[in-house]
This record gives sequence, C-alpha cells and structure tokens, in this order.
Amino acid sequence: MKQFLKVTGYVLLCTGLLIYLAFLIVLPRITDLNKYKSELQKLVKDNTNLTLDFENARLITNPFLETGVKADNITMNLPDGSNLFKADSLRGKIFLPSLLGLTVRISGVVV
Repeated sequence: MKQFLKVTGYVLLCTGLLIYLAFLIVLPRITDLNKYKSELQKLVKDNTNLTLDFENARLITNPFLETGVKADNITMNLPDGSNLFKADSLRGKIFLPSLLGLTVRISGVVV
C-alpha cells in the first residue's frame, strides 16, 4: 500500500509538472491571437463605434501562473478619425488562481 501511494504521488507530481511546463512554453507558442484581430476590431466597432488597430498580438505567461496579452502599436480612433489612444506597447495580465476565488487582480498595464 505504501509503494502504491508513493508511485501515485510521483505520477501526480510529474503530470502536474508537465501541465505547468506546457502552460509556460507550449501554450504561448501555439496560440496565434492575430487570427482574431478582425473579429475583435468588429466587436469594438459595433459596441463603441471606435476604430481599434494593433500589431503583433501574442499570449504571454510567466512562472507565477499569470497569463495575458501583449500587443504593439495600438491605436484607438474616434468616429471622426482623431486619436483617442495610442501606445507603442500594451500588456495586460491576469492571475489565474484568483479566477477560482472569483476575484480578479489585473497586474501590469505598461504603456
């Protein structure tokens, strides 16, 4: 029985480690956020009548179980064409375990 618990513990530990490494390394590489650019632009235009444009959107993760989005050259224009917001880079992250407690802590918006 003791041997069974030891093997089960090692299997669970290795499985958790593999999931963690997949979160850190594989997920950002296989997720292409740029293919949703036109849908996001349409959603913003329909709901706010603002024009959104960005380049090179990508998913970011870090070892502290935070995930987020980083994009470059973000511009948001008013309906008359004047700039409402412009930034060279924008990054937003969310702490994933806080979603389990239904509390969200957004960290690090860099403009």
